[in-house]
Amino acid sequence: MSAWDADPGRLGGRLRCVTFAALPGDSTACSWADKGSIATVVLYETGLDRASAASSVRSLREAILHRTG
Repeated sequence: MSAWDADPGRLGGRLRCVTFAALPGDSTACSWADKGSIATVVLYETGLDRASAASSVRSLREAILHRTG
């Protein structure tokens, strides 16, 4: 298991990811937290690199959250 902090993107907060073995091959889970939301996204894609995993989660986050103010 390997954990790392990733760039949270334009919405700020914190983005932390971990690679783990749950199914055949590695999987990645990334969690974000900020003052208005918290979520975990699990990506079951063998061979997914850190940058791609974090980018996928940032894209999803930005699609469902909107910064106000």
